Amino acid sequence: MLQQTMDQESLYLDGIRKGKSIEPRVRGALKVVFYGLGGSGIVGLLAEYMFSDFAEIPLLSYRGASLPKWVWRDSFLVLVSYSGNTLEVIECAKKSVERGVATCVVCSGGRLERLAIEKNLPMVKVRGGLTPRMAVPEMLGAVCSLLEASNAVRNATKLLENALPALRETNAYYSPRSDPPTNTAKVAAIHLHSHLPVVVCSSPLYPVALRLKNQLNENAKTPCIVVEAPEAMHNTLEALPFTSQDRYLSLRWAGEDLGLAFQMDYLKNLLSDIMLEQRFGGSIIEASLSALAWSDYTSIYLAALSKVDPVPVQNISRFRGELDKLMK
Repeated sequence: MLQQTMDQESLYLDGIRKGKSIEPRVRGALKVVFYGLGGSGIVGLLAEYMFSDFAEIPLLSYRGASLPKWVWRDSFLVLVSYSGNTLEVIECAKKSVERGVATCVVCSGGRLERLAIEKNLPMVKVRGGLTPRMAVPEMLGAVCSLLEASNAVRNATKLLENALPALRETNAYYSPRSDPPTNTAKVAAIHLHSHLPVVVCSSPLYPVALRLKNQLNENAKTPCIVVEAPEAMHNTLEALPFTSQDRYLSLRWAGEDLGLAFQMDYLKNLLSDIMLEQRFGGSIIEASLSALAWSDYTSIYLAALSKVDPVPVQNISRFRGELDKLMK
């Protein structure tokens, strides 16, 4: 798991390269819609938040149970499923074909690959054999190329490539070779150990906070709550802190506007005794890539402290086994 985290730069580049080999066959779309669940769903959410300010048309991520009616022939639909066996994504692919929606698939194989071949859908096939949740960088690189090829985001791959050097600095600070206090991912794991993690984020980093929650769930086998400002200041604030077992992580971006920075500072002061703050600089793309890697390291270090193997996901595997029976 640590090696896959340290290899993220090459995974992004592989995804970009594979995505550039695909012609999405879309012209004149009025919106891009990403659909996926779990780690694959995070890919679309990251693309939406990282590239919306550079986009020519709206970028929308959707993670409901089925394809909404507003995804029609004016849309470019990007379906993401690493395994290629996610029931909901396969059903969405079938519906998109029925509706005549311009659709592209990102997967490593499975039923989705077979469907894409059968229905002649453009497909980016990413490498197999990764721990599925660690395939996010390669899939995000592929999606980035599709955004560029569809003219939704001009120079999208260049924007991503220009942000990749930030990962080298991230590895230098947070990889296993580095120790506290420099290695704040290890400090964060110690901070969270034997407590209820609560991730507080400013809205631009919401996808990263959700990714951290998911990684803490899967890698460290621990629950986690996400609190997003400014939304939380209108409701969740009244209930803080949640329990005596809470430990808070604050994820912040150096580019926060004045109002958002004030709100994050307020939460920091409110929870100062039980909050650890982590800031990320650069553009929102650079900050997101660095924060994603930092989050992966933190979740793996917490797994080590908790003496659990981060790779197996027994509950999820049992559920998928039952779901497979439904699909046969």
